[in-house]
Amino acid sequence: IEYTLDEQGLTARLAANGIRFNETDARVIGRTARGVKAIELKEGLKQLKTLAFRNLSNIEELIFPDSFESLSVGLIPNGYNYKLKTVHFGKGLKTISHLDKNYFGFEHIPHLSDLSLLKDVETVTIDPDNRYFKIENDLFLSKDGTILYAYIGKGCNELIIPKTVKEIKGHAFDSCYKIDKLIVPGTVKRIAPAFVFSRIGELIFEEGVKEISDNAFLNSYIENIKFP
Repeated sequence: IEYTLDEQGLTARLAANGIRFNETDARVIGRTARGVKAIELKEGLKQLKTLAFRNLSNIEELIFPDSFESLSVGLIPNGYNYKLKTVHFGKGLKTISHLDKNYFGFEHIPHLSDLSLLKDVETVTIDPDNRYFKIENDLFLSKDGTILYAYIGKGCNELIIPKTVKEIKGHAFDSCYKIDKLIVPGTVKRIAPAFVFSRIGELIFEEGVKEISDNAFLNSYIENIKFP
């Protein structure tokens, strides 16, 4: 089903009725149907309102167009009984919003973004022509590889963070339960609260890491942490 939002031809093709748009800035401002299974937003859409797809627990596929620029918090449906299997970002994505530390009253858990939820999704892709981000070896990275935003894999025996990485963003390894060993090279200079709720078997920091943020290991259950 296609909805034409304005005379410029901005459209959104949905699997079911229920998504309502603000025609002036193309933001989703409401949702009424919970039976939506696939959403493919058409070219022209640049951003969506925070928590736009909340309660749409049956979504299996979410496709962002090349025109989409800003990933706000709450756009990746996630949680118990959620069924999201596929997410694709176009070449226009350039900003990723983080949850304000007071949004839910969690003053001690800032910097949460939707990227930490992607590890529960079967297939995550981004257009190779995107100038700002890339996905390599289950890591969501800045295009130049200097910033690690999130681990989006399903687990592994050993993960070595690339030596190009200089900063690890908050919640990058949020709730990771299936990494036996994670090695952080000395090229990483700053680590935000990246390991909240994680259960990594062994976490090894190599010589050179300079700054590890407060609450980096909040509510984590890491069996063994090695510092140089």
